[in-house]
Amino acid sequence: MNPVAIRLLNQQLVAPQYSDHAEVVSYMGAMQAQEYRMMRWTVAMRQLVTI
Repeated sequence: MNPVAIRLLNQQLVAPQYSDHAEVVSYMGAMQAQEYRMMRWTVAMRQLVTI
């Protein structure tokens, strides 16, 4: 499989399995960010994909 496709699947950006922010963060285990705003945006992007 294509490494880019695997990454998108693992990061829940394609074919997401979770419908709640808390579930996404729990799945990830941890999220690293330099800025709080960008971390929130990252989680929100994964939530928007599920809508």
